[in-house]
Amino acid sequence: MSRPSNNTNQALLQAGRKLLPKYGVSGLTLRLVATKAKVNLGMFNYYFKNKNDFIEQMLQEIYEDFFLKLKMDIAQEKSPLTNLKDVLFVLGQWIRDNRELVFSLMKDVLNGDKTVIRYVQKNFHRHLFMINDLINDAKKGHEIRDTHNYNIIPPLMASTAVIPILAEVFRRQLGFSILPIPGKLASDILSDKSIKERIDCLIQGFHH
Repeated sequence: MSRPSNNTNQALLQAGRKLLPKYGVSGLTLRLVATKAKVNLGMFNYYFKNKNDFIEQMLQEIYEDFFLKLKMDIAQEKSPLTNLKDVLFVLGQWIRDNRELVFSLMKDVLNGDKTVIRYVQKNFHRHLFMINDLINDAKKGHEIRDTHNYNIIPPLMASTAVIPILAEVFRRQLGFSILPIPGKLASDILSDKSIKERIDCLIQGFHH
């Protein structure tokens, strides 16, 4: 039987992407997705072998969209250090704006969900290698001192990820709306300006 020539599969994938941050992979059901997409549950059979096949396609779409945003910020006319800062900034923005999703996927990994673990194993190294290459380029241009990248990458990644993930932990587990500090300060900590400042502070420590 041929598949219907419409956008039902994309409607299902988009519905899944909207629900995933709240439910995570472990809590996401095909019935929830079908209801959100306003699609008959039986339509899954036209496009996906099973829930794992659906989850894998959805997660891969999410990652490819994210990775494309990172690549678009690399330009030959910019210095290697500027490219590095810009990529880290986009990474920081993405984690902040998708902190609910990141938290849910981290929980799924810790709970041993094999589909999410395979997804992380397949993709996580890609943006790490990108950052690693940008660091090497900055070293060649004498913009960063020549220390091992293992000493550089973890704090740089932490500068983009720790605050928004902590904000989500506090929100879910302790009931704080963002962070357990005064409202404006909590918002400021998650602002674009603060993301850039954290990145700049960390990179200054590795200046040549």
